[in-house]
Amino acid sequence: MSSHERRTRRGARSVVTTVVGWLFVAVLTVAAAGCVAKTQVRSVDAVLKKYDLKVEGEPVKLTVKVPADWKVPLGAYPEGLYWGLANEYSKDVGLDLTKLKGQTVEAWVYSLAGGLPGEGDQARFRYPSDVVVLLDQGKVAGAWVNFNRWGVGPSVRLRKLEDITGLTFEKWVEREGFFNDPGSNADLAKLNPAEVVAAFFEAINKGDKVRANACLSPRVMLNGLTVNLRPRVLYNPGFGENNSYTENILSGTLVSWRYYALDPSRGMVTGQNQPAGDSVGIEAQVFIRWRDATFNSPSGGPETRFIGLTRTAYGWKIEGFGTGP
Repeated sequence: MSSHERRTRRGARSVVTTVVGWLFVAVLTVAAAGCVAKTQVRSVDAVLKKYDLKVEGEPVKLTVKVPADWKVPLGAYPEGLYWGLANEYSKDVGLDLTKLKGQTVEAWVYSLAGGLPGEGDQARFRYPSDVVVLLDQGKVAGAWVNFNRWGVGPSVRLRKLEDITGLTFEKWVEREGFFNDPGSNADLAKLNPAEVVAAFFEAINKGDKVRANACLSPRVMLNGLTVNLRPRVLYNPGFGENNSYTENILSGTLVSWRYYALDPSRGMVTGQNQPAGDSVGIEAQVFIRWRDATFNSPSGGPETRFIGLTRTAYGWKIEGFGTGP
């Protein structure tokens, strides 16, 4: 065999080897892509399996934009509060939602089979609840449970906020700095409970919804995100008449009132020196005109409302307007 023929054959073998190598790499790449896809699908199932979360049916799949800024000034719509709270529950299983700020992700919302039991006297009842799993580019990036469908939490380990952080909701809000920027409403922190109620109605009558919201407690603001939840959303995109006192109350006047203790064992607390978490009740005669006329007083005159308030790090805040103590 001539030297030319030997070189030609070596070259042919080299070409064949290269082509086979390319084909091998291509096959591996395709196979790997298939494995990744399966792994990503299984990872959602793995979350459900690992934490023994039995779900019903197929998930509702939503596209969600995670806000880049989670700060919430006093009186503002508390979108960041939702994400901050969801993040505490998600971090309980090692998934930090702050990495998703400003990104668009997919949310898979599963119905939890059998729901979850209530607390205290309600423990004998079970409430429909959802499991929320966030996917970023097909990979699990967050997970938590929504108790009673509109509550945020517990974690998928079924641990509550206080179990995870050692803090009550009010103390956690204070630690995280939500609502700590009062803007033009810093004066509200100096008011006693009755004065806060009067300031709320005055703001409603003037159409100053930010100031009216600044009179409401963090928990009321949080509930506005999820109560009477619209279809196919994680939380309401804004305040409306079905999820906000400031949108449903058209006008109001505080006529007269008396304080009563919501917790008789603590005695009466109405001053400014109580720690965050203290509460007080006001039995009030009020004129309230609601957008939903079914809430209006049949007589057209003043009616009795029981108004609960909680002391926060930035003053007394309204918890609600009830028809009974």
